[in-house]
Amino acid sequence: MFTYKFEAQDQAGVARNGVLNAATVHEAMKQLSSQGLRVKTLKLEKAAAPLAPPVSRPAVSPIGYQPPVGQPVFQSDTTLDPSSSDAIKVRKKLASYKDRWLFFSQLATMLRSGIAPHDALNRLGTQFHNKGLKEFSAKASVEVGQGKALSDLMQRCPWLFQRGDIGIVRAGEVGGFLPDALAFLAARCQDAHSLSRVFFWIFLVLNQGILCLPFFWMFGRTLTHMFDVANAGYQGNYFAIWGRSTKVQLLGGAGLTILLMILALTVGRWIWHSLALRRWRHGLGALIPHTRKRASAENMESFTWVLSRLGKSGISPFSAWNLAGESVPNERYADKLTATGRSLNEKATLSQGFQASGLLQPEYQSMVQTGEYTGTAPMALDELAKIFEGERVGRTAWIKTGGVVLMILFVTVLSCAGTMGLYSAFMSKVMDDTAPENVTNPEYKPDVDPRIMPDQ
Repeated sequence: MFTYKFEAQDQAGVARNGVLNAATVHEAMKQLSSQGLRVKTLKLEKAAAPLAPPVSRPAVSPIGYQPPVGQPVFQSDTTLDPSSSDAIKVRKKLASYKDRWLFFSQLATMLRSGIAPHDALNRLGTQFHNKGLKEFSAKASVEVGQGKALSDLMQRCPWLFQRGDIGIVRAGEVGGFLPDALAFLAARCQDAHSLSRVFFWIFLVLNQGILCLPFFWMFGRTLTHMFDVANAGYQGNYFAIWGRSTKVQLLGGAGLTILLMILALTVGRWIWHSLALRRWRHGLGALIPHTRKRASAENMESFTWVLSRLGKSGISPFSAWNLAGESVPNERYADKLTATGRSLNEKATLSQGFQASGLLQPEYQSMVQTGEYTGTAPMALDELAKIFEGERVGRTAWIKTGGVVLMILFVTVLSCAGTMGLYSAFMSKVMDDTAPENVTNPEYKPDVDPRIMPDQ
């Protein structure tokens, strides 16, 4: 049983403060709400002597967990070395948006049905298809059953979970809305997966378009060789000429260029999606005009949604800000929000934090200020989350449409340019061989590469 100190207002607007005993933050919030009080702050004071020796980490339940006395509610377990024997060791392969979407959605469904977290993870460990997440679920179920927080275990596997995934799960554990947090995270991963599929086809077509340039050149050279052989009087198998000419081109400069381009594109794509460049990719996504507005809307949607849920749980604005700052999907935005949180004091309001960060438009800041003045800040943040959700959906549709249009335009221009180049090179050769001075000259013969002539 824990002791909490609270500050609240009754229905008449009279300030009320005092202490109460409850097992969790969620239960303390319910007690105050049942008395008709509107909670402003709720802080952990002390706990009764435990009946049994405490475990190393707090126990996690579908409602949330309670940190030990003297620790802030948003502190994570970062002292464990991932290479130690106690760390979760799974295969280090990046998890895709689709894999994380399926993982979080199934976990949220089981927790909502009342299944304990360690039982839900154990079941996922036996049935999930992704090998890395399957191993993580099986091993994490044991440690969660021993009282360790799921977010701390996720933090040891950055190749499986991103920083925003860990932050929103930790916020759900602290605020007592873990199933809802997992469902929200699953929806976020599903939207990112849908957008990534569009970009996959766009980059695939662009890569193939780039590779078509040397292929066009090689095809034109092959036609030129066949024309030279025909003008030289050859009457044999032209398919053999075609095959030999293609082999010569592949072993020559064009073939080497094609192989180097394929290798560069393959290795470049692997490097681009590596864990080492994740932070750089996030920074680029927040700067490019084509994706900047969507990134802003997506991050502010996640931030305001988590803030509203933490506010309903009675978490102080200072702690809620730092928790919500770690829950956004873009690491650059997370850095800016957490830096703003460190600059605030414990008595700061959310509107002061938004003003310091500069990430919220003035008209939206007034909504937060009005909500704090009337005691309806969580509802105001919910409205903001819906507004940013609409902006994100609109920007996503615009990005998809614009990307497809640019892809079609690029392929059309490249095809026209390649066809015109091929036609001009071939016709130049034809006009050279059919020039009157060459036709009337009985000793004129076009130069033929001896490597392409069949054995006589």
